[in-house]
Amino acid sequence: MTKRVFGVFLQVSTLDDPSTARSLVASAARHGLSHVFVEHRQPPRWLTDACHAWGMQLIVSMACFFEDDLEVSERSATVEPISAEGRSRPRLEWYTGAVPTDGGIADGLAARAVALLLSSGADGIGLDFIRWPMHWELELRTPGPRLGEYSFDERTVALFCAETGLDLPRNDPAAAAQVILGSFEEEWRAFRTKTITDVVQRVSGSIRAVRPDAWVGAFLVPQEEFERSAAVGQSAAQLAPYVDALLPMAYHSIIHQDVGLASRMFADVRLHADGPAVVPVVQTTADPHFAGAADWGSPFDFDDLVPELGRLADTGHGFVLFPAEGLSDAAWSTVARVIRERTDYPDEQLNYSMRS
Repeated sequence: MTKRVFGVFLQVSTLDDPSTARSLVASAARHGLSHVFVEHRQPPRWLTDACHAWGMQLIVSMACFFEDDLEVSERSATVEPISAEGRSRPRLEWYTGAVPTDGGIADGLAARAVALLLSSGADGIGLDFIRWPMHWELELRTPGPRLGEYSFDERTVALFCAETGLDLPRNDPAAAAQVILGSFEEEWRAFRTKTITDVVQRVSGSIRAVRPDAWVGAFLVPQEEFERSAAVGQSAAQLAPYVDALLPMAYHSIIHQDVGLASRMFADVRLHADGPAVVPVVQTTADPHFAGAADWGSPFDFDDLVPELGRLADTGHGFVLFPAEGLSDAAWSTVARVIRERTDYPDEQLNYSMRS
């Protein structure tokens, strides 16, 4: 049976103030949320204890192919993303991206996930940046920068040749890309998708070998199945057997879409993956105070999200709110009402997670 998730995502900076973080966890629990998400290399144990004290589950999001999440000593050894024109991928805002065929990264992900789970005492791991390079928050906008697909670096081309039996130029990315995209595009797409699926399978298997009850999720770029698979190698259909939940990052304002993005992403992912829960991550604010140096799009009224949250709650799968810090007192109350209307718990026992 699909396990419903009503979650909130904490910003990592919030953990610098344990009192504020504990207060947010308590507020989430009192308003009916079941899960707390945070992306952190080593989340403090007190956060796990705070979540468990309120009957909530803590899910640690692990950045997989993201160069800034690597130790400084590891970065010099990473494979550089190369375009079809043979150029290095430029940095957009805070992101360049790492290459999933880079064994120095991929080979260590399973061990890193297990260590993260055990050291934090968390209830599960969410695999983030589990894709080929794309700064989708900017590249999916219309208009927006279109950097094309990556990577035609020497190692990736060599592995593609080994997989397909082709003989392609190894030291000339542009020449290799011309042949691949001109004559072997279908094989290239399949190779890129298989690369991501294989990594998720290994990481999930390693986690469950140590903690069979651990929750495993994967965050998806908010595109439809064919486009997402072609662009970043994420196929909901192929990932489904290895995860408990697929989480499309439906940040509507960030990519200049309407508030119905989350429901559309739910429907598309569910169409192709009927096993795991499909839990869209919904943007709560575009306030620069929370966005920092990033551009989170145009301001919007949280009340505009209410019908969308109701539709997502009605699916029986749920939603995650990002970031929790962007919720006003009125918004927390609204979220509680949406959840209460779809559960059979009285107000004084609203916390869904304490009953699941």
